[in-house]
Amino acid sequence: MKESFYFSHDYNARNDDKILEIRDKYKNDGYAVFFYCLETMAERGDGYLIPSLLGGLSLSYGVGKEWLLEFLEFCVKIGILKKDDKGYYNSRMIDHINFRAKLSQAGTEGAKKRWGGYSTPNAKERKGKKRKYNTADKSAEEFPLKEKKDTPVNKPAWDFNTTLNSWLTGKNKAYQLIGEFFKGKKLVFNTSEQMQVAAKRHLRAAMQLAVFTDEQIDEAMGKIKQNSTLKNEWTLETIIKYITK
Repeated sequence: MKESFYFSHDYNARNDDKILEIRDKYKNDGYAVFFYCLETMAERGDGYLIPSLLGGLSLSYGVGKEWLLEFLEFCVKIGILKKDDKGYYNSRMIDHINFRAKLSQAGTEGAKKRWGGYSTPNAKERKGKKRKYNTADKSAEEFPLKEKKDTPVNKPAWDFNTTLNSWLTGKNKAYQLIGEFFKGKKLVFNTSEQMQVAAKRHLRAAMQLAVFTDEQIDEAMGKIKQNSTLKNEWTLETIIKYITK
């Protein structure tokens, strides 16, 4: 499982002056997306949002790419985010990441002092050593420590196309629709975690859309493609709106 850590979230963050400006302009969506951004910065490990990746991020956040870009520029304008040649960042998040790095380094050095260069005692080095236990009659008996052997597991590498095809051909109609959405948007994910996060953002809409017939969905998609103002900004919610008009 992917390793994850926490970052501090002040309990009164919603009343911060800059957060209030975000809430005033973008309502609760802005509040949520701001913390999505912080989570992504922490996950990357360098505290940045990269402009070239905003398309995929906007999908995982459940907003349009243009909306997200406008939102980030607004955050830069009010000073809650900063921007340089690499991308967008938050100074407090950078400090947090640097602090975690120092803690990790301190832990490594402490382990070296305790274990003589190893983070944990090495099982192979313990092989053959014996530990003495006192029995009821005070005599000493020796019991050799048993070495634990790990059973090798040959797990196939995760593949995006294989997973996508399994969704498209599976019996779960909601995931079929999400798969068709990813395919229609030409989206590609590098890890299973990224794909699952993006899918969860659209699962509720996919479940609502699944109650309609394929004919209704196809008819709505035909109308959406004819609407030049939508371009690539349509979502599963857009399809639902066209069906229920």
